[in-house]
Amino acid sequence: MALGRETVENLLKITKPRWRTSITKVEPNRIITRGYPQEDLIGKISFPEMVYLLLKGELPHKNQSKMLEAVLVSFCDHGVTPPSTQVARIMASTGASMNTCVSGGLSSFGKHHAGALERSMCLIQRLIKGVRILMDLQPLLQI
Repeated sequence: MALGRETVENLLKITKPRWRTSITKVEPNRIITRGYPQEDLIGKISFPEMVYLLLKGELPHKNQSKMLEAVLVSFCDHGVTPPSTQVARIMASTGASMNTCVSGGLSSFGKHHAGALERSMCLIQRLIKGVRILMDLQPLLQI
């Protein structure tokens, strides 16, 4: 069945928006994302910077952007095969709610899946704490 132009325009017409958000404002010929006109962002910021802006409401500093980019790139090796993804997908196939599916996927995390990241973060936190202690002791160690 072919749809005419008027039918498509009527289907896409929003008469009473149901949701309000502070993330994006859509107006005729204008999109504002977190206070920035979309045309000012396109081609000027990277994808990780855009993700950060959407999540945090502000543009990231250089190091924050580089870290988020590294995290996003590290996710690329997983695809749809990790156990947590499979659990969430199987739960979704039963008609379970999004919250239930995400909860199921997160509940599958353990020492053999997603645990390596936790151990790495604990190690990094201990290293940072050690550096801070050394920085605090530095004036005392200088004679």
